[in-house]
Amino acid sequence: MKTCAYCGAENSDDATVCTSCAQAEFKFDQPALPPDPGPDRGGWVTLTNCQSMPEADALVSRLEAIGIQAAIPDEFLMQAVAWNVNTFGFIRVQVAAADLDEAQKLLASVPELPTAAQEEGDHDAEPGIAWAKIPLSWPMRCVAFILPLLFCGGILVFAVAKGGYERQGFERKADEFTGFFMVGVLFWVIAVVVFGIAYSNNHR
Repeated sequence: MKTCAYCGAENSDDATVCTSCAQAEFKFDQPALPPDPGPDRGGWVTLTNCQSMPEADALVSRLEAIGIQAAIPDEFLMQAVAWNVNTFGFIRVQVAAADLDEAQKLLASVPELPTAAQEEGDHDAEPGIAWAKIPLSWPMRCVAFILPLLFCGGILVFAVAKGGYERQGFERKADEFTGFFMVGVLFWVIAVVVFGIAYSNNHR
């Protein structure tokens, strides 16, 4: 079975176009999944598909506020292809299977999710202000830290992902992504130097 990278739909192995979203390419046979929620949570299931990253982030914030662990497995993909309007509407928000019923109740009771600033009482606040303050998720921090190992390819992916955050108004995410990337560059350079010195000392 082939899994569509955009909407998550399963297709037959000989499919050339996704039967759900009509995308012509299957970029990943198995899209990256969020961390295991634990043996007692029943695995991850998709709660809903959001139109944009701000909408998905707002939903995740509401879910976590009531104690439901949630994740956005398509976050990195959305930043890499933020220029492609065909990806809008295919950003999955996933929760543990055990929390699905409670999460669906929240989703049904809040048809339009307010921004963080509006939740604090400032109903005239512009959504962009709230999106600018959303922190980068830990999976994306790890991705940024590892990217320097890909050399030129890693720099290209970093530039595309960072640009995607900036275009969507995620200023804090863009800054943190840059910060973890630079820390990764420094760490891996030091690691290579230390390994080189140790290797040369052992082969004298």
